[in-house]
Amino acid sequence: MSNPPLHFLLLLLIPLASCTDANYYWREYTGKIPADAVVGGADINGENVYIGQAYVKNSGLIPAQINAGVKEVYAPIKGAQKVDRHIKILCGALEDFAWVPTNATNLHLELLNRQVVIGGHEDGYGSVIVGRISYEGGTQIGKINAFTVGNSHFRWVDIHKKEPGVTRYDVLVYQKRNE
Repeated sequence: MSNPPLHFLLLLLIPLASCTDANYYWREYTGKIPADAVVGGADINGENVYIGQAYVKNSGLIPAQINAGVKEVYAPIKGAQKVDRHIKILCGALEDFAWVPTNATNLHLELLNRQVVIGGHEDGYGSVIVGRISYEGGTQIGKINAFTVGNSHFRWVDIHKKEPGVTRYDVLVYQKRNE
């Protein structure tokens, strides 16, 4: 049986929104990759993939994968939602970021004392964080519902425009460089 007060306490301990000292930002995406865009991995052809954020009306601000030269993204919410405007791309110094491997059960414990990168929110639910997996030879960028303690699945849009979910994934964290 779950213990909601304990889950709530664990959720409060994770610095989900404490990015006041973070040196990264979300820039408007116009189809051109900015020089300071954060690379999230590579696709099956070895091309870089980037971390995007798409506004989906009546759903929220959802992390999504950006592929160079493509102006639209597919956001993993209520299936695959095609978005061709109101898209942002994560920018900053790549060396300030790290990917932390974890799973749905241990996510909140693994992230204690780490600063996760908030990818947006789902309307009526809460924050979603940026995640990735290696799938069919390439990196897939997507979302992790941080508001579901102990059952935080990673969701992305696959090549069939479906929204699968898995329980093992990497989480993007910000780690300020020593200056």
